[in-house]
Amino acid sequence: MEKNEKNEEEEADGEFEEDYEIKILHGYENNYYDISKPFFIYSKENLVNFEVLDSILSLNMSENKPKEGIIECRYQLSYFLRLTRDVTEVTNNLNIQQFKYILMTLKFLKAVENKNITKLLQVLIFNNFFYQKDYKLRNYNLHLIQILNSSFFTQIDFHLKRNIMSSFLNSLMIRYDFYDENLIIFKNSKELFDYSMFSEHIPYKNLMINNFDAFCSVENILRDSNVLIIFQILLKEINIKSLILNNFFRHLNPDENFAFLISKIEIFKAFTISNYKIPASPFFLFCLIVSINNNIEYLRLENISYCRLNLRGLLEGKKLKGLILSKIGLTENASLINESRNVSETIEYIDIQGVFLNHSIWHEIFQSTNSSKIILHFNNSDIEEIFINNLKKFEIQKNSVLYLEIKFNSSTLPRGFCNSLIHFKNLKTLKLDGYIIYEDTESLLYKAIYYMKELECLVLCQNCRNTKPYIFLLQNSKIDCLDIQSTSNNNDAIMIEFFRLHKSMTRISIKDAKVSSLCLKEIFKQKNLIHLCLDIDILPPQVDQESLTFKSKNIHNLDLCNNTLKYIEGVDILSKLYRVHTLRISKCNPPPGYLSKLNKKCNSYVKILTYEYGILDFDDLNRIGKLGNLLKLNLLGCKFSGCSFFDLVTSCKFFKSLKTINLLNSNIKMKDFQCMKRFKKLKRAVFSFTEFNLLTLKNSLASLQICKLKFHTMLEDSNYNEFCLYLNESNIYILRG
Repeated sequence: MEKNEKNEEEEADGEFEEDYEIKILHGYENNYYDISKPFFIYSKENLVNFEVLDSILSLNMSENKPKEGIIECRYQLSYFLRLTRDVTEVTNNLNIQQFKYILMTLKFLKAVENKNITKLLQVLIFNNFFYQKDYKLRNYNLHLIQILNSSFFTQIDFHLKRNIMSSFLNSLMIRYDFYDENLIIFKNSKELFDYSMFSEHIPYKNLMINNFDAFCSVENILRDSNVLIIFQILLKEINIKSLILNNFFRHLNPDENFAFLISKIEIFKAFTISNYKIPASPFFLFCLIVSINNNIEYLRLENISYCRLNLRGLLEGKKLKGLILSKIGLTENASLINESRNVSETIEYIDIQGVFLNHSIWHEIFQSTNSSKIILHFNNSDIEEIFINNLKKFEIQKNSVLYLEIKFNSSTLPRGFCNSLIHFKNLKTLKLDGYIIYEDTESLLYKAIYYMKELECLVLCQNCRNTKPYIFLLQNSKIDCLDIQSTSNNNDAIMIEFFRLHKSMTRISIKDAKVSSLCLKEIFKQKNLIHLCLDIDILPPQVDQESLTFKSKNIHNLDLCNNTLKYIEGVDILSKLYRVHTLRISKCNPPPGYLSKLNKKCNSYVKILTYEYGILDFDDLNRIGKLGNLLKLNLLGCKFSGCSFFDLVTSCKFFKSLKTINLLNSNIKMKDFQCMKRFKKLKRAVFSFTEFNLLTLKNSLASLQICKLKFHTMLEDSNYNEFCLYLNESNIYILRG
C-alpha cells in the first residue's frame, strides 16, 4: 500500500482544524512513489499496533494479489508512525500541533489497547513537558494544559485518555491501577484493595488513594500548580468525580504541613473517608473534613476511630444528596438539620450502618427529609431497638421513599414495625435481611407488602422458615427482581403462578427452599434473567429433565448450590450461556468434565469463577484456561482426576489478569505451586500443601506481588518456620488455616 502525504500547512501556533481526517482509499493505484524506498514499513511487531493496519495486513495475507491503496491525510503521517515503532526517535522539542497529530494518529488508526501506548505517551510527556533544560521550553507543560482543555481533546477516545492519565502518573512516579474504570493510587505494589468501596449507590467513578503514604505523595506533586491543573482535567475527562481516602493508619509528626489540595479539587461530587486511625492528631481529621468543597453531593464516613464527629458542623454549607455513615461516633445532640436547612431539603439517600443515632436524628430522617433511598444495617440489638421504637411513633405517609433496605441483627420483627411499614406505599425496592418473624406478625408484614403496588424488587432473607404462603406476590404485578430465602412448602403453588404472570424477570434468587418441578420449569422459561441463584430441593414428583428448557442466554451471574445441579443435569445449562461474568457452582457434586461444557462465547466475559468441591479432569482445566480475563479463581476442595493444577498452565490465557486464587483442600503439590509465578498480578492466594519445599516456595513467590497468603499444612519443622519468617519479611499478610 502506498501513502500519499501532504506537508503541514500550519505550525505550532496554528489552529488545529477539526476536519483533519485520515482517509483510506482502497484499490487506488499510483506509480508516483518508489515502493523500494518506503517511508514506513508496518508489521505486527510494531511497538504500537493499529486495528486498521492489522485488518489491511490480514486482508493481503488472505489473497494472492496484495491490495493497493492510499492513506490520505493533511500532515506528515510517516513521521508519527515511525514514533509508534521506535520510541527512541521521540525528540524533546515537539510542538503543540505535533502532539495533537500523534493523538490523532492513535485515534483514527485505532491503536490497540495495551501498555505500549502508555509507554509511547510517557516518553512524549517526560521528554517534552517535565524535564526541559532549555529556558524557552520550561513552561511547555502550559501547552499540555492548552491541549487538554481544547475541544479537540474531548473528542479523543476514552481509552486513549486513560492511557494519557497512565503516562502522566508514570512520569510522576506514582503507583496506580485501574479497576472497572476506577483509579487506585497506592504506595506498595503488594497492597490490598477493597473493591467494595466502589459503591453502586454513588453514581460516579472513583479515585481511591489507598493509604496515608500515597496521600502524602499525591499532595506533594500537586504543589506544582500546573500538575494540579493537568491532573484535574484528566480526572474530568475519564469521568472520575468521586474521591476516596482509605486506610489512614499513622502517628503524625506535629510539624507536618498539609494543604489538602486533593480534597479541594472542584470536580469531585462525592467524598469518602474510610478506615481512619490516626490517634495522635484529631486536628488533622478536622482540617481534612473542613477542606472538602461545599459542592459535593455525597459524603461518606466509615470506620473512623479515636474521635467523635460533630454532624451538624460537617454538613454546614453543603447541599448533600447522599449521606453515608458507618461505624463512627457522633457527638451528643447530633443533628442532620443545620440553621440553613440545606441538607433536609436536598438529601435523597441516607445510609446508616452500625451508628448510634438519637431520637432527634431518627425523627429528621423519617419526618423532616424527603429521602427516596434509606439503607439501615444494625450490628447491635440496642441500636436496633431504638430505631424500631422511634419508627412506631412516625405515623405519617412516606410517599417519598422509593428504596428501603434494612439488615437486622437476628431480631424478631415486632408488630409495630410491620404496621409502620404500611406507610411506605410507593416503595420500588424493599430489602429485609437477618430478621425472625412469627405467625402472629407475619400476616401484618405481608399486608404491608401487598399495598406496595409500585414494588419492582423484593428481597426477604429471614433466619427461620416462614409458615404462611406469599399470596401478596400475585397482586404485585411490577416485580422483576425476587430474592427469597428460607421459604416453606406452602409457597410453591403461589410461586408457580407468580412466575407464570411475570415473564420478564431480571433477577431470581431462591435459597434454602423446597419447590416443585413445575416451579423450576417456570423459572427456566424466563427469557430476560441477568442474575439466577438457586439453592433448592425439589418436592416429589421429581423433575422430568427433558421437559426443562432454559431460555435466558444473557445471564451475567449464575449461582448453583448444593442439590440444585442434580435436578438439572440433563439441561446442559452451561452451553446455553453467552455472557456470564460470575459463575459459581458450589457443593453440587458435578461429574468430571462438567465445566468443559461452558459456551466458548463466555471466554472474554467470565471474571469470577467459583467451582467448589467438584472433580476436575483435563477437559475442565483446559476449559478454565481459555477464560482470558479471569480475575478470581476459587477451586476450594476440588479433586483432580487424571491431571493436576499444573496442567492448567498449558492452556492458560489469564496469566496477566488473575488477582485472587483459592486452592484450599485441593491437594496442591510443589510442582503445582511452581507455576504460580506466571500469574504476574496475583495478590491474594489460599493454599493447602501436602508437601513442603522451602526453596520452591520462595522462588515462586519472589516475582509475585502477593500481599495476602493463607495456607494450611500439617507439617511443622524448621523450614516451615523459616517460610513464615520469609513471608513476614516480604510484607505478605499471613492467615494460617
